[in-house]
Amino acid sequence: METREILTKLLEVTEDQKDGLQYLEFFKSLEPWRFALVYPTPDSIIESWDALFYQLRILFKLGLYPVVLLHSSMPSYAKTFFQNLESTNSDKLEVSFQWIRKQEDILNKIKDAIFKKRIPVILSKEKDEFIFTNIQDLISTLDSNKLIVLNQRSGIRKKKDSTRFSIINLQTDYPKLLSASLVDEEDLPLLKNISQTVQAVHNSRFTASVTSPVYLLKELFTVKGSGTLIRKGSILTKHSKLNSLDKDKLAFLIESSFRKSLKADFLEKNQFDSILLESEYKACALFIQWKDGVLLSKFAVDEIARGEGIGRDIWDMMKQLYPKIIWRAKSSNSINSWYAKEADGQWKNKDWHFYWIGIQPKEVAEVIEFLSNLEEDLKLRL
Repeated sequence: METREILTKLLEVTEDQKDGLQYLEFFKSLEPWRFALVYPTPDSIIESWDALFYQLRILFKLGLYPVVLLHSSMPSYAKTFFQNLESTNSDKLEVSFQWIRKQEDILNKIKDAIFKKRIPVILSKEKDEFIFTNIQDLISTLDSNKLIVLNQRSGIRKKKDSTRFSIINLQTDYPKLLSASLVDEEDLPLLKNISQTVQAVHNSRFTASVTSPVYLLKELFTVKGSGTLIRKGSILTKHSKLNSLDKDKLAFLIESSFRKSLKADFLEKNQFDSILLESEYKACALFIQWKDGVLLSKFAVDEIARGEGIGRDIWDMMKQLYPKIIWRAKSSNSINSWYAKEADGQWKNKDWHFYWIGIQPKEVAEVIEFLSNLEEDLKLRL
């Protein structure tokens, strides 16, 4: 495949050129061995080899080299992989693997494989119950950005109706899921293993995903994903003054999120009632007092972090703090469909969508008038 054809295939999967290219740029900015550790379960190899190989091939052509971990103690599993690898190589499909059978000096072996433009494939000799110990060691050694576990169920399933969990926050969701027995029993051991692994990783951007081989690219390159994302959870703080914050980081977060520039005096001229901020400056919400409620002046989430549920964490904290909230968004803003679901009411004109929570019907006209007359504080970048 030519580069243009590869990008076309990627965009067909992601369905959003902006998001797909944004993620590609981010992955390319990482040291290549940190990109992702991929662990296909035996069933996913046996049942979906063609899909997995196709997805790995696309990644390879994009210049991305996931580290693939296989379980060599499973004969039928390993045999299937080897046989298909031999057949695909004979077909000259222009993708190379580097087999790593011993894990001594593993980092240098992986670096060497990637330097030679090969996808590293590690054969783990750990027993089934210790495979995640091996995974945890590899993540620590590589400082991996992401763990992707591939299974046939395309994620972690709910016990009640077998639908998939989209995101599991280990701080807020996980204890409830266990105590109330909400997770399908078939997926519970996997979730427990992954949760222990995620908790042990120090990298604040690290996440784990469970999906199927068919949806590997979609999970990697889209905000919505196509599996279950498992993450530690956000550390959120509330600030009443800007003095304690890094104004440059805050401004960069807002500007990169909106892809526009703030007017020079935006942060200085406004008296903010509060600022909700994720500790790594991945997301923020800025509030200005309005009557007995607040105006949500800015709600910004780092583009790479949008699929991690951090925006939802900020949003939930906002609703706990403020019973009455008003805000507006440009009619072209892609988040409007989500805002419409979250708001108690909305009103639209040609340029803006106006939203509110906790507002009485008699106050709606005043809200619309107020929001209509707000000055714009963002401008197009030159």
